[in-house]
Amino acid sequence: MYIWLQKGLGQKIGATAGLVLSPAIGHKQIAPLLPIVTRVDFRNGDDGNTPHADNCCAICPYIRLGIRQNGTASNGMEMIFTLSGHRRGIEYDIVRTVRASLWQRVAEVWTRLAYRRRGTPDDRTDNDECLIPRRNRIFVVDAPGFRDPEGPLARFRLPAAHIPRIPANARDLVLRHGFAEWVIARNRTEGVPWMRLELPPQKDGTPRAHVYWYSIEWLIRDQAGNWDMAMDRSRIRRGSLSELVINTPPA
Repeated sequence: MYIWLQKGLGQKIGATAGLVLSPAIGHKQIAPLLPIVTRVDFRNGDDGNTPHADNCCAICPYIRLGIRQNGTASNGMEMIFTLSGHRRGIEYDIVRTVRASLWQRVAEVWTRLAYRRRGTPDDRTDNDECLIPRRNRIFVVDAPGFRDPEGPLARFRLPAAHIPRIPANARDLVLRHGFAEWVIARNRTEGVPWMRLELPPQKDGTPRAHVYWYSIEWLIRDQAGNWDMAMDRSRIRRGSLSELVINTPPA
């Protein structure tokens, strides 16, 4: 999810990746096996500030991992999916959905400015993905936050004296969102349509449908009156934000 600042408080939401179908299995037919995901690594800058050297995504040379990436009102992350069973002819895609809210505080009163419900598609292009396996791994990056065409990766530069459409007496601006991510694959030669790949199970052994992660960009006015990131209140981590958290004013 990105919040546009130059053209109002809207959201850039990509189209859905399409219906995920199972192959038709006729009498005495066996479905071709698809790979599985055996490991998922989530990187938020703690182990390095740039994407992995094997990540071939189009925006990887320009993105930084962690809070306030590239000096902008956004956070950067990378996920690495390790595959088992890849073979020639298999194509991959990494699918993402989001739920999110944007809050502002004026005179100690919080107001919600934007909301996106759970399951909103957030996967318009593949320029943030590396989908040709390298050493049996595929990759995705993202930098959720406030969007500005003039900033690095079109993100809003910090510090900033003014944010479009935000009143001058606002003191806090908080964008919170939770993402669900998974991998699909197909093999057109074998007649296998897009299907979800099995993910590593939960710690208790139950199947895992998605990989969850969340990001919080908390902007405050500094002593000079400029907007900047509150580093101690901003986060980008693996895990989820509940609907209650998304819809509750920040504290």
